[in-house]
Amino acid sequence: MPSKFDWDRAFKAVVAFAVLLASLAVAYYFFVFLPAQERTRLELQQKEQQAAELKVKEEKEKEVQVQADAASEAAANDGKRAKCLSQAQSAYNSDNAAFCREALAVMTIQYHQNECGTSNQVSESICAFIQAEIDSRNGGCELGGTKGDEIKKRYSAAKDGCYRVYPSK
Repeated sequence: MPSKFDWDRAFKAVVAFAVLLASLAVAYYFFVFLPAQERTRLELQQKEQQAAELKVKEEKEKEVQVQADAASEAAANDGKRAKCLSQAQSAYNSDNAAFCREALAVMTIQYHQNECGTSNQVSESICAFIQAEIDSRNGGCELGGTKGDEIKKRYSAAKDGCYRVYPSK
């Protein structure tokens, strides 16, 4: 005789299997899925923190580079300004020397026109004055008169231009 199917036992087995399956699903959720999700969240936080730290580091490096560039530019400006001022001084000295040579030439012509140093000299006081001027011009001269003022103004403008083009910070 065929054996009678035991529904009670089958029902208990199905319920036990369902409970086992549900407990496996809960165990998977708590022991596999949640830890993996937490690990992913932590990794994301670490990456965000590293990105923020890297951004701060890059900003600091950029700031240091900007400061270094500014210092380098200031040093370059200092050198260029010094060269510009030197050129202005050289031009001034050259103009001054030309002015003195020109004045000396004029005085020498006057000396000869007044026949100074000869028996025909026009006036001893004029010749003495001219000789004193010639002697003072040979050792350099002071810039005076319109031409001298013009040379001084050009020098002053050149210096101002150097400070305007190459400012100090």
